[in-house]
Formats: sequence, structure tokens, C-alpha cells
Amino acid sequence: MEVFARPRRPASATARALLAVTVVALGACGGPGASDPGLAWSRAAGEPPRATREPHETEVHGDFRADPYFWLRDRDDPRVVALPEAENRYLEQALAPVEDLRRRLESEMTARAVGTIPMAPFEWAGYRYFARQEGEYPSYYRARTEGGPEQLLLDGREICSGHGHCRIELQEPDSRGRVLPWAIDVTGGRRYTVRFLDMETGESLPDELTGPVGYAIFGPRAFPSVVWAADDATLFYPSQDPQTMRTRAILRHRLGTDPAGDVAVHVEDDEGFWTMVGRTRSGRFLVIYSFHPDATDCRILEADRPGGEFRRIAPRETGREIWVEDSGDELILRVRGDGGPMRVVRAPVDDPSPPRWRGVREPGEGVTIEDALPTGEWVTILERTAATPRLVAVDLRTGEERHAEFDEEAFRLFFDMRQDPGGEAVRLHYSSLTTPRTLLAWEPGAGDTRELAAMQPLPGYDPSLYRTWRTWATARDGVRVPVTLVARRDRVEEGGNPTLLEGYGTYGVTVDPRFDPLRLSLLDRGFVYGIAHLRGGGALGREWYEAGRGAHKIRTFHDFVDAAEHLVATGVVDPERLYATGISAGGAVVGAALNMAPELFHGAVARVPALDLVNSMLDPTIPLVSGEYPEWGDPRDPEAYRAMLAWSPYDNVSAQAYPHVLALAGFNDRQVGYWEPAKWVARLRAERTDGGLTLLRTHMEQGHGGNASVSARVEDEALAQAFLLGLAGRD
Repeated sequence: MEVFARPRRPASATARALLAVTVVALGACGGPGASDPGLAWSRAAGEPPRATREPHETEVHGDFRADPYFWLRDRDDPRVVALPEAENRYLEQALAPVEDLRRRLESEMTARAVGTIPMAPFEWAGYRYFARQEGEYPSYYRARTEGGPEQLLLDGREICSGHGHCRIELQEPDSRGRVLPWAIDVTGGRRYTVRFLDMETGESLPDELTGPVGYAIFGPRAFPSVVWAADDATLFYPSQDPQTMRTRAILRHRLGTDPAGDVAVHVEDDEGFWTMVGRTRSGRFLVIYSFHPDATDCRILEADRPGGEFRRIAPRETGREIWVEDSGDELILRVRGDGGPMRVVRAPVDDPSPPRWRGVREPGEGVTIEDALPTGEWVTILERTAATPRLVAVDLRTGEERHAEFDEEAFRLFFDMRQDPGGEAVRLHYSSLTTPRTLLAWEPGAGDTRELAAMQPLPGYDPSLYRTWRTWATARDGVRVPVTLVARRDRVEEGGNPTLLEGYGTYGVTVDPRFDPLRLSLLDRGFVYGIAHLRGGGALGREWYEAGRGAHKIRTFHDFVDAAEHLVATGVVDPERLYATGISAGGAVVGAALNMAPELFHGAVARVPALDLVNSMLDPTIPLVSGEYPEWGDPRDPEAYRAMLAWSPYDNVSAQAYPHVLALAGFNDRQVGYWEPAKWVARLRAERTDGGLTLLRTHMEQGHGGNASVSARVEDEALAQAFLLGLAGRD
């Protein structure tokens, strides 16, 4: 069956009213009904933990808000540790009926996850570097490109042994291929320690840099922990504020010297800006970026002059962004300014100021330029139109254009962070909801694409069994919102399927449709999975981002509700089995949607969710807050405060029936405090008027990104899917 069943009802306020009548009559949604599995689990589990309510009142702009769970922020209070431990025990009791299903899911998922290649292989100075998932953690190797024995560089099993949390990030070797920097985090707080391996002797060097993040994504780029200068002896790295996590300075380190004497080559004094250091993909220039949601400026330095002074390309201006690459004698810049779209220009190295910019590519109507990479005489440009990536190459000599063709309607495409500095081909990562992640090489001059490596090999997987497609929901203000879906063809049902809908819609980030081998367990049991590309994200460019942030943030949550109603109305969803999910900022989407339209959803899974945003944004000591005001609003401003209170998930929990809820948290999470889901669960449990499940799982040794081990990821995913499948009556 290639299309879903007939429309079921209009996606409108009328639809919500009709569904509310259904709730009263059948008890199907908006709170558990008598035959609901979750209600039976809740009764069998007994009395859940109850967080103590303590008087606490916050006064802001003359408004007084009671917050009886404020005390949960105090990590030194012994009750703060005791409560999540009690919640973990209660969760196991409540989900005992799906224990067998959880174990079967874990077995399926482990078999699929172990074959995943944890790092894209790359060639460097005569060696091929690669990784294998060997047991719980990846191990890293190299071998000469012309052949020969493999050399084990880092044994993840040995390094991570004994740690409750462990994540390793491989950095780029020096140009000679002798010294390998690598970063490790064993706290879950994303505070990495960078160490150095002499690959010729196998010995560790005494240098150790602390504080910088690993391969962190800011804007469109993934930034390393350390960047080499051309002399293979000087490194640059960001220094991180221990309290706020803001990277505020770039330090210079000489290999073999005491890091205590490292010199700051740039200090970012504006608390709204972060700073990171990178290198153009040719290796010719070092680049320091300072960025904010409304501005990005940069400074460059020739990599062969590590003791020199970084020079600014253009003065910092609100609304201006500059991202740097080079094509030899010229800089290739992605720039935005004067309220216009991102474009690609070229500029002379000796004076790259705006008056010297010459156009390479202007985006057409409805097109967003996301990245640009020079290779030889070509610049390959990653664009997006109608929420779908596309690849265009421009010949710098003639202006000729060439396009790469991809067959699928919805997919994920991005440049590999490690490119061959002298090569003519562009390395790309490609995947979709049905196509496993694949490393490709596209050579613009030749116009051909070839596969370099299958990153997620799955023996026996048949993509033809699954179908992915895109639909467009009409939001309440008339704007069309894209939604990408996937289902197994032979599991599609006439009356609609149980459906899991994900939302994010923040920071201009596009949640592209990517392949996840663990998701197959859900699809094979008849679920539809969907991604709602909400305003506040980047699916339709900068305007899409602007339309869902700050004073307009409520649109993000309205879009999610309207997308859910659209799926019900078009027959995609069984209206009694629709589930919401979101991670981090996507947790705010889940929490707000459940307050606004609880009757739409039967259950929800919120992972490390941001939920208590008004309180958090009022506390500048909390990590990351200084850069978050443009996204959510600044509650120190009365108008912004009122706008935030209109949607704040924690503040809007009220006495009504709610769907079943599962929240997943990390006690060492420094990006979204563990107390946000803990407070939300406590208030939900106290306020909800039905007997439904409100569950919290807290990993006491993990942070925001979770553990890198196979079992940790599988355990969380099996738990979430068993919760959903059990509620939907699927096993």
C-alpha cells in the first residue's frame, strides 16, 4: 500500500474539539482509558515517588511564581540523589510487563549497532586511519596506504574500562603523521582532556590540555579540540569557562612545554559570544571564529606563521556572518549581511575586506547556502531548497555549474570534516531514513560520485521494504510545515498506524532525516516515524529560524501540534496511538505540546529535555545561558518574560489529563540540568488528573550526550521503544 488511508478529520481547532469529545466517550487519549496498558502498569507498580513540596517563590517584574520543587537543584542535598534513585526503581517496577520485550529489543539492537563504523576512515601523510566498534567502545587504527600491518593506536576497551561514562574523540594528526592528539571525557560534563600519542613509539607525551570541548558543532561546522600550525609543534585550542562552559579564549601551546604558560592569542569579552579555532580545509590558514546567533566574525593567520597576529576580515556587525575557506591564492567566504541571505564570494588573501569581495554564487528564490568547499578550480556548495539538500559546484575560472543528483526526496548530506588537502574530490556523508550512512566522494570536474565506505553495514537489511516520503502540514497561521516520514511498506494499516513524531526547532538546526539502525525495531513492529521540521530550525533557511525564536518561539510548539493534527487528519496516524518525542531543546517541544494539546497524544518520550527554561534563563551561572537569550527570550525583559511564560513547559503544567510520559536524564548533564526533567516529572505527577504513567530514568554517571558505549545507547533505546510498543500493544 503506497498511500495511507482516507482523511479522518480536519487539522484545525475543530479537530481538537472533536478529539476531546472522543476522550470523554472512550478515554482513549488525553489521559489513559480503562483498557489502556499504561494504566494497568501504573496500578501494578504501586505508589510512585513523591518529591517533597517546599515553599519557594520567585518574584520577577512584579509576578510571583510558586516553585515547590526548586530545592531539586541542590546537588548537595542528600534527597536530590535519593529521589532519582527511587525514580529509577519505580520505573523498573512500572515497566515490568514489557521486561521481556526490552531484552528482545536489546538483542536486536546490539546486533545492528556493533557493525556501525564509529569514524569515517581518512588518509593522512601516507597512512589510512580508521576505527572499529570492538565490544562496548571503538578502537582506533592506522595502516600504510600501500598496504601492511595494522597499528592499534587507541584501545577504547582498555581506556574506558572502569569508567561509568567514557567518550573518545580522535583529532587530526600532525602533518608528518607522527603525533596524534585525542580527547577524552569521563565525567559526562563534556569537559575533555586532550592527550598526545607518539604514534612511532606508542608512548604518550607529557602534554595534557584540559577544558576544551571535543568535536563540537557550532554554526555549520564541527570544530576540533586542537588545531595544528604548519610547524607540527604549535597548537591552538579553546579555553572554557569552568562554570558557564563558554569558550572565551584561544590559547597557543608549544608541544613539550608546560600548558600553564600557554598564551591567549584571542579573548572574547562579550559574554554573548563564543569563540572557537579551526583551520581551512586546505591547511593554509588558521581561523578564529567568534559567534552569536546574530553575528559571526573571524580572524585569520597563515598556518606557517604561528607566532604571528591573527587579523580580522571585517568588523563585527549584527546580522553579518563570515565563514572562511581558501582556494590557494584567494579566500572563499560564505557571508551574510544587511539582512540578506548567505552567499559565496571570493576575496584576495592580502586584503579580504568587504569592498574586495567578488561574487561566486547568490542563492535563488527559496534556496539557502549552508556550506562551501573549494577543491582545485571548483567550489562545491551545499544548498537547501524546500527542506532538501542539494549539491552545486561552480568553476572559479568560467562560472560553469555542475549538480550532483540524488534519487531520494528527503535525505541528509554534509561535508566530511576531514578532506584531502590536495585532492580534487569532495568527501560527503549521505543517508536517509531508509539508506544507511555512506561516505561518498564527488569530483566536480569529472561530475561523478563514488562510494568510499559504508558507515552502517547491515547484513540482510533490505531498504526496499521501507518507504520514506514528505508531507506538508498547514500551521494555524497558514504557513506550510514540512514533515518527513518513514514506514515499513508491508506494515501499513488501513486505519492508520501507531506513530512517533519528533520535533526540535531551535538554534537554526535542521534535524535531517538520517538512518538509525536501532529504529528498525520500531518500524518492523508497525510504527511510523516522523520528523516535524519546525520553525526555529533551519529546514527552510534563515527566515525559518528567525520565525521560531525569541518573541516568536511559541510558533515552534504550535507547529508541532499542527503537524501532529495534520498526520491524524490525513490518515497516517491511528489517533489513539500518536506519540511525541524530542531531545534536549526538543524536550521543550514535547513538554509544551503536552500542555497545549494533551488529547492528541497517547504517550511521550523526552530525552535530556529542556523544560524549566524561564528559571534557567534567569540564572546566568547556569552553563550556556549567556548565549541562549536570542533563542528563547531574555526573561529579564518584562515583555520577553511574559512571552516565555505563555509556553514554558514546567510553568504551564496544570490540573488536566496527560499522556503517559517517560523522561530520560543525566545527573552530570551540564547543558540541561538534571533538575529540569526531575522538577517536570514531580509537577506532572502532582497535577495530572488521571492515573497515567509519569516515569523518570536518570543516569547517575552520564551527561547530556550519553555514554559512547554500545550497551548504554542500546539500553536507553530499548527502554524507550519498549515503553512505546507496550502502550501501542505491539511486541
